[in-house]
Amino acid sequence: IITRIAEPEILGASAMFIIVINLSIIVSTLGLEQTYIRYYYETNNKYYLLYTCLFSSLLGSLIPVAVMGLFYNEIIFFLELNAIKTVTLVVIFAFSLVINIIAKYVQIILRMEQLAFKFSLFQISVKSFELILLFLFIFISNDILMSLILSQFLNILLTLTIYFPYIKRYVKDERKAANNTTLSFKEMITYGIPFMASLILAWMFQNIDKFILGYFSTAYHLGIYIAAFKIISLLVNFQGVFTTYWLPKALNNFNNDNNNTTFYKNWFEFLSFFLLIIPILFVIFKDQLILILGVEYREAKKLMPFLSLFPVLYILTEISSIGIMLKKRTRFYLVVNMITLISSILLNLILIPKFGSIGASVSISLVYLIYFFFRSYFSYSLIPINFINQRFIVKILFIYMYLFLDLLLDINVLVLAFLGVGIYIIVSTKEIENIYHFINKKEKHL
Repeated sequence: IITRIAEPEILGASAMFIIVINLSIIVSTLGLEQTYIRYYYETNNKYYLLYTCLFSSLLGSLIPVAVMGLFYNEIIFFLELNAIKTVTLVVIFAFSLVINIIAKYVQIILRMEQLAFKFSLFQISVKSFELILLFLFIFISNDILMSLILSQFLNILLTLTIYFPYIKRYVKDERKAANNTTLSFKEMITYGIPFMASLILAWMFQNIDKFILGYFSTAYHLGIYIAAFKIISLLVNFQGVFTTYWLPKALNNFNNDNNNTTFYKNWFEFLSFFLLIIPILFVIFKDQLILILGVEYREAKKLMPFLSLFPVLYILTEISSIGIMLKKRTRFYLVVNMITLISSILLNLILIPKFGSIGASVSISLVYLIYFFFRSYFSYSLIPINFINQRFIVKILFIYMYLFLDLLLDINVLVLAFLGVGIYIIVSTKEIENIYHFINKKEKHL
């Protein structure tokens, strides 16, 4: 819907504003939202844990707001938001930041309490309100850029209003049940700060492609690239849903039986079979999927198969790097993100000037492959679970060969479908056998 309302240039500008908001959230929270998740099941005073983490995060929001206030001219020029009045943008930025921080903690509470219905309703409400507000603002002002920006933070405010009674009751109950705790702020911030540094590096390697593409190309091509991400958004949403589900489940498994490594291995094999076929399906159905976008965005179909690899590899990384979180060696996140950032800068500088948005899509898939292998390697050094075996490597190599074959040669779609699905099934016979055992309940560890 958004790509049919907004031109590529406007879509690119609004997306860059959201990217800056996301960086500001990382800086503001100081990694304490990760502390809140990690100690949620271990502390006997969840009220103190929530109060300390949330208050510190809101206090931390003063840092990016001050930076925005001091350097607004440079930031507005960089983001190509000159059409918006300076004071208006700063006010929107400050309110959006605070609301997003509060929403982050509300969603963590719903996750850790494993309230699947309430959590799902939160996500649905956010998107529903965004669509309603977008049409409302366009109808009132006809300013599409401002409408896109306003609808993407007021939708969260409306959703928080709905959840206020539940959160108020939750805080009241936890305050009554609170006991003395040995958990200190020093311990909390010590755990969280490496996450903040790691998340900033992650933000950089996740978005450096957009900044380099915007620099070497035009706002139009940046908009095309962002539009391709819109098609991939279903996978990205599944990535978020899986992470939401997986972390509490993995922590519970570890607390109940820290020797049960079969649990993680089976999850990896089960999901890898279904996820790694997704890029192949994007090749086969890209001509149909691209019809979702408007005519101005048809060029995005060339980017989708490679872009689909990044959420796939990210989900598999969440499982294969589980040892880092369980052993609380968060410094490895920092090391991996630094390696990945350097790889991202080099790949994007090599591929984007020559191949434009296609180069950016190839680059991001390779960056996440590097991200996957290094996080898996460090996790293996802590908990020796062999996720990356010979069969997995063969499948990864085949998928990249298949995607490049589609990109470089004009092959009939039926031939592509036969080659892709047929060979993938052949190299996945072991996983198919395991899935058969799962379905028939012959394998209990899943």
